[in-house]
Amino acid sequence: MPRPTSRLCLAALTLTLCVMIVTTCIPPSHAMAAGIVGLSKAVRLPSDIPGPPDPFAINDAGEVLTAIPVKGKPIIIITKISRRDTLTMRQIVRLPPNAYEARSAWLALANNGQIALGVAYGNQVGDATWRLGKKPPEITSMSSSTGVLEAGPEVAIDRNGQVVAAWTYKPNEDEQEVLQVAQLENHHQAVKTLYHDNQGPIEAFSLQRNGAGPPTVDWGVEDFDKLAGAESLIFASSVMSNGSWSKVHVTKIMRRANISLGESEFATDGHGNQVFLTGNAGTPLWISFRAAGGQFGKLRQVTKRVANEATVAADGAGKMVVAWTTHHHVIVENGTTGSLLGKPQQLNANQPSNLYAAIDDRGRAILVWEAIHRGRANGGRPYGVSVATAGPSGRFGRPVFVSKPDQNCELVGAESAGTEPSLVQSTNGHTLILWRCGGPELETAYLDRYTP
Repeated sequence: MPRPTSRLCLAALTLTLCVMIVTTCIPPSHAMAAGIVGLSKAVRLPSDIPGPPDPFAINDAGEVLTAIPVKGKPIIIITKISRRDTLTMRQIVRLPPNAYEARSAWLALANNGQIALGVAYGNQVGDATWRLGKKPPEITSMSSSTGVLEAGPEVAIDRNGQVVAAWTYKPNEDEQEVLQVAQLENHHQAVKTLYHDNQGPIEAFSLQRNGAGPPTVDWGVEDFDKLAGAESLIFASSVMSNGSWSKVHVTKIMRRANISLGESEFATDGHGNQVFLTGNAGTPLWISFRAAGGQFGKLRQVTKRVANEATVAADGAGKMVVAWTTHHHVIVENGTTGSLLGKPQQLNANQPSNLYAAIDDRGRAILVWEAIHRGRANGGRPYGVSVATAGPSGRFGRPVFVSKPDQNCELVGAESAGTEPSLVQSTNGHTLILWRCGGPELETAYLDRYTP
């Protein structure tokens, strides 16, 4: 049964040069969690916490961290949210001297309490690592200048506790993109350039990590040097057991009509095997598989009919879930990181969009998306946030709305490229769902927790 929502109370918010004592309680929202065991009622984040789309991280103990860049100040506030949804820690991480403010931040949280924070500030990127309960160090710069930052720095913690970061940038506005990676060990940076070419702009960039699997950087490039753009290139590089980066594996794929790499996703299992899912709104879906240390294989068609949006996720053992939307349904197909299996399942949804998926190491999956409520509010039909879950069998139950029906709501990151996802999950299934509701500014942020 869903557990009762705790009241979140906040105290002692410390900023530079001043101390503000703030006590804020988070009342429960009116979200309905009925119908999904393990899904709590949502809580509303206090207004003094900017909340999503700032990054969130969760580990197998259900501990949650969020990083809040403070506008106009060279600091980031790290907040811990306990399993009882109580704010239990506020820490300040300082940027290097002469930094004005953080532009964006990324978080990783290991099961042993190790924290990794990646930050973009000015025209530089930096990171820091420390443990829960310890004082965080100052951000260490990973580059003297990134020019025009395009994405990242995303961060991950590898199996040896080493922090890995990846980002893309343009040295100048009119130059081609560069992809760099860095490793932080004993406050020493080792920066490496994985890609710097004139073949085209980087698309579908991500830093993948699953359980004990190796951190892997993936990206794609549409090869405009080929006749009529007939080919695209997919790249992958992983951290090896000795801590060094593998060679960059390059796969050429024939571009199908109307396929865009910007609409593509990667998923990685705990062994380093990968899935590449691609398509475009209103076109069929295509999928490709890659064994750890190898190249992606030939594209295989997933859908005969068109799909509006799609997503893919993989667990530590290699189980995979692929989902896509049509006008009135979310369709799910199970498989492994080497093949598609089974018959697709159809879930009812009214104009679904912004679809996200996650699957834990026991094969339990969750889908979240936006959909229009069938009722009417203020003469309109507002969007809400829907959730559906599946056990190890892969069969999903009936979707339920977790947002209030008379408010217009959207998932975090739905309209903001480069933000953290709306669905954050640990390897054993502790899951956060993040969204906003309200008027045009969607000023109220919500957090819901799912524990299968």
